[in-house]
Amino acid sequence: MLTRKQAEAADSALLVGAKPVAGRMLRCPSCDALSISRQARHSLHPLWNLQCPACRAVLRLRRGRVVFFASLAALVLLTVSSLVGIGGLPKMPPALIVVWVFIVVAWYRILVGRLSLETKR
Repeated sequence: MLTRKQAEAADSALLVGAKPVAGRMLRCPSCDALSISRQARHSLHPLWNLQCPACRAVLRLRRGRVVFFASLAALVLLTVSSLVGIGGLPKMPPALIVVWVFIVVAWYRILVGRLSLETKR
């Protein structure tokens, strides 16, 4: 039979029951456990859900859908203005459209990166 110290050494060597590190894991808003990896949070799309490994709660990005559809509307508005013009305004030059598309995409990525997780109702 193994002693407690030997069992802990074997567990850490096999990565079984490894304790979560606060810098690498995020807290679940439902169970308050450090169980969500930063990579899972970073790759989460605003329209998708994430399941907490500890409590099985379904999580999503708070206001993620609003940010996604606002960015999509801005891109559609840019596309329409480049093709036909809006409200009698002249068409935008293609170079200006490319600049604005990059600005909208950067704004989207920054906002999505700052959104917090919430439990899906």
